Amino acid sequence: IFQDLKKMGSTFVEQLRIKDMASGRQVEIRGLKGAPELNGRIGTLREPTEEESASFPERRIVEVDGDRIAVRMENLCEVRFKLGDAVTLEAAFEGIHEGLDGRAAVISEPTEEEIELGLTTRGGRVVVDVLPLVKGFPVQDRFRMWPEQLRARRFKPGDAVELTGLQGDARLNG
Repeated sequence: IFQDLKKMGSTFVEQLRIKDMASGRQVEIRGLKGAPELNGRIGTLREPTEEESASFPERRIVEVDGDRIAVRMENLCEVRFKLGDAVTLEAAFEGIHEGLDGRAAVISEPTEEEIELGLTTRGGRVVVDVLPLVKGFPVQDRFRMWPEQLRARRFKPGDAVELTGLQGDARLNG
């Protein structure tokens, strides 16, 4: 019973956070039965128009690929980044790190040394490796950042990728 109550409590708290979340923040859609193809998609919260507010008073407006949809708060959650996810940095950087805002990065694991220093992902921060601007160059910038400072990133034309695990035509791996 305790686990069920704990889960219900965390779900309620998350729905309150979604309700109060600012327009422009990213959310993940989950649990839709009428449009299951949208489950797992990441969208951006938008301010409702007057018509949307009147038609969908208990829903949040989410923009997905240019389409605006009204989604119940229980079908939204904060974006939870996973190891290897591509993200874009959305934070103000100063000093030697100035200009990193908008750069592509990848969610990474803390190194053993970082763990020994107490720099874990507990507390909500995630480790990101900022991708170099030149293909083949090593990662030079590594940060622990809050998820709200990151935006899920889709691949764009010109992005370099490495194919792994292809079995149909293994020659393409690497």
